Formats: sequence, C-alpha cells, structure tokens
Amino acid sequence: MKSLVIYASTSGNTKRIAESIADALRRRGSVELMSADDAPTVVPAADLIVIGGPTERHTLTEPMAHFLDRLAPESVRGTATAVFDTRLRWPLLLSGSAAIEIAKRLRATEARVVAGPESFIVNMKPELEVGEIDRAGVRQHAADRPVHRLGDDRQTAIERADDLVAGVDHVERDQQRQDELHDDDEARHVQQDLDDVEQHDEKRSQRNLPTLRSCDTSLDGARARPFTRGRACPRRAW
Repeated sequence: MKSLVIYASTSGNTKRIAESIADALRRRGSVELMSADDAPTVVPAADLIVIGGPTERHTLTEPMAHFLDRLAPESVRGTATAVFDTRLRWPLLLSGSAAIEIAKRLRATEARVVAGPESFIVNMKPELEVGEIDRAGVRQHAADRPVHRLGDDRQTAIERADDLVAGVDHVERDQQRQDELHDDDEARHVQQDLDDVEQHDEKRSQRNLPTLRSCDTSLDGARARPFTRGRACPRRAW
C-alpha cells in the first residue's frame, strides 16, 4: 500500500506527529512525507492520504489553508484520507480544530475521509504534551516488547493507523462486492431478455408470424428499427 502524509507545522510539533504517523504507516508499505508548502497542486496517486496541521485561532494556519485552496479535487477524489491536528487541551468550542476544517474541505472534493479528525495535544509553550509522540509513533513489533498504552488506555497512533488501513481495506472490499453484485444483476437482466425473446419467438412462430430473431434490422440512433417483407416485425428498442 502506498501512503502520502502532508503536514503544515509552525513550531515543529505537527511535523513530529506527521513523521511518527509516516513511520507507523511504513509497516504497511511505501510512504511519502511532504510539507504543505512543498506539496504539488496535483498530489501523487496514493492508496491513503493523511493530512494534518496545527490549530491556530480556531482554524487552519495559512500554509495549510493555501494548500487546500490550490489542491486539485480530481487528484484526491475517491481516495481514502485521514486527518489530524495539534491543538490545546481546551474544550473544542474554545480551541477549535484544524482537523475538522481539513475534513470538511476534503469531503467537498469528494475524497473519502475514512479516519479522523484526530487531535494531538500541545501546551501553551507550545510543546507536545508528554505521551503524544508515543501516541503518534511507531511501537516495536509485539515480539520485541509489549504494546505501550497511556494511562487512559487510548490507542497509540500505530494502532489507529492499523485500524485506519483496516477501514480502507473494508471499504475497498465492500466496493468490490458491490461491483460483483452489479455484474451479477446485469447478467440476470441479459438472461431475462434472452428468455423473453425465446418465449416471444416461440409464440409468434406457432402463429406463423415473423420472429424477433428472423427480422432484418438497421440501427437508427439508440433504437433498432425492424424491417421485413410482408408483415411488420414487432417493434422493440434494444
């Protein structure tokens, strides 16, 4: 799986979170990490795009807002995305959330937001609170050491990345099942049409009338116009 992590950072805190998330996703495949300033208007194709930035004055910082303003919708349309931010440990009504605004803008491009918004907490200095890097960082393989959990038993970001990817896999499998069901439904309709033709022809042949299969046809636009010598063929749009 190919992942793309795009971030904006004012004091370096959000960059550290983005780097930890990128390290976590490397367990699933290749990862490209870039800042919002360096990200192109048409972002590279990826199975998963993670976007995050700091929350300032209740909303996005200018670099992240500028990136989202110039982002080409067709480059993320239908792509699985996840969003995060860094913010103060205040009630959401007071602090605001850049991640919520990022998710809103991504949905406007018809990107699929499959995880988030997720917030990582900073203090007034501003510095990341103790444990936030661990929450966003890579844990060692279970065979090397036990999974680290914070006191409130919140998931580490690598676990949430696993959940996110599992969610993406579920969405893709569901879409595949929908496509298969659609194909089966189309096949049933085609077979039903063939059965209808057979029944129709059988009845008309018993009455010595032209059948659908015996009619010469010429196409006129989207409709087929049947012609026969003598009796008229039954009209039917194919």
